[in-house]
Order: sequence, then C-alpha cells, then structure tokens
Amino acid sequence: MVAFHVGDLSSAERSFKEALDIFRGLANAGYTADTLARLGDVARTQGDPEQARARYEESLAIARSLGMKPELAQALHRSAYLRLREGDVTEARARLRESLALQQETGNRQGIAECLGAVAGVALELGDPARAARLLGAQAALLGRIGVPLSPADRAEVQRDTAAVRERLGAAAFDAAFLEGDRLAMGEAIALATGTPTSAAA
Repeated sequence: MVAFHVGDLSSAERSFKEALDIFRGLANAGYTADTLARLGDVARTQGDPEQARARYEESLAIARSLGMKPELAQALHRSAYLRLREGDVTEARARLRESLALQQETGNRQGIAECLGAVAGVALELGDPARAARLLGAQAALLGRIGVPLSPADRAEVQRDTAAVRERLGAAAFDAAFLEGDRLAMGEAIALATGTPTSAAA
C-alpha cells in the first residue's frame, strides 16, 4: 500500500500479487477479494482497464457470493468508475447506489466519501455540473474531517472530473457550488448523492 500511494506501481503490483497467492493458498476469501480490488486499482492507475475490470469483477463475485459487505462495497465503487469511463452511466450509477448503501450500513465514512466523488462523475455525465461540484465539495470536506486521502486511482478520477466541472461551470460558479457542498452534513451529502429527501438521509 505504501508503494502504491507513493507511485511505485511495479513494486505495489509485485507485492499485491504475492499477497494474493498467499491468501488464495490460505483460502482466505476476504483478503483475496480485497487484494484483487487493490490489483484492480494498480491496473486502473496504469491505464489498463481490461485488467482492472477482470480484477474488480472477480473481487465483486467473491464478496457477493459470501455476503462480505465491506469488500463488496469496495469492488462496486471501484468498478463503477470503469463503467463510467466506458460510457455505461446507468450501470455506474446502480453500482454506486449499492456501494453507498453498504458503506452507510457498515459505517465506513471513507467509503462514503469515495462514493460521493464517483457520483459527482455520474452527475457530470448526466449534464448536472453544479450538482457534481457540490458533491466534490462534500467529498473534500468529509475526507478532511476523517483525515484520509484518496487512493491514487481515485484521486486521478476526481482530478479529471474536477477539471471538467470547473471548465463547464466557470471558476466562480464552480467555487460557489463546491463551497455549498463543503458545508453539507454527511447525511445531506448522501441525500444529494442519492436524490433522497434530506430528512430521510440525516
């Protein structure tokens, strides 16, 4: 993980593959699913969507078959980004809704923040850049509160979407919408992401 976060992708991939072999040998499904998702992150960062998809889908299948909610939420969120970049906005949105619900259920604030940024990408593709900017602001605020950075794979996605939203809205409108999102409570941010009434998500 340290190698991945400092950009040493070859070392990260080598270590994750070694770990995967060990976890498979131990028949440890949870760590196998988690490591597959992390290998998918490496592939996505390397610009290899086919390898990333294969890793994510295997992780997702293991997690779903065994009812492992944290691992399933993780695989859904990560694979949603691939679907979004492939133009399958409907599937990306469905996966993010399921992931966000699981993140809420398990109380994973980092996972919720990751989903908020991904949903911003969906909002952008659906032609709602103002909502996307608010979601990006909400994500930044939540990450700041919990003191956790995005993974390199997600950070690249968020940077790409942020630049696109800013270009679409203009700097002043983007900053205003981003600040609106920054001020949202977590329940309000989740409601914005899911389209549910604020009272239902608070």
